[in-house]
Amino acid sequence: MTSCLPCPGGFNCENHQYPKPCGIGKFALNGTINCEDCPRGHHCPYEATVQPIPCAPGRYANRHGQAGCKNCNRGKYCEDPATPLDLLFVPLVHQALSAMTPPQRNASLAPLAMRV
Repeated sequence: MTSCLPCPGGFNCENHQYPKPCGIGKFALNGTINCEDCPRGHHCPYEATVQPIPCAPGRYANRHGQAGCKNCNRGKYCEDPATPLDLLFVPLVHQALSAMTPPQRNASLAPLAMRV
């Protein structure tokens, strides 16, 4: 007698007799049925990625479903690997925000949040 097994991580088990790999840029945790796009700030470089891999410092992934992370421009950095600001202005924005008090900083960030 055979029994049903949970879907292995990195595979899609919906409507398939056998598990199918999720594909590059997607992942599936152990026991889930469907694959999902890799989230921003992470990459899914394998055909059967089980868990999204966070981007390393100095790298970013600003879209869902990316197979790899991109390098920040030379001389620039990414504070948040998921949502780099315009990389030409990151050091200037960071310097300006560091000099502000918390109420000033919150007021200044509101217009930026609307751009993303």
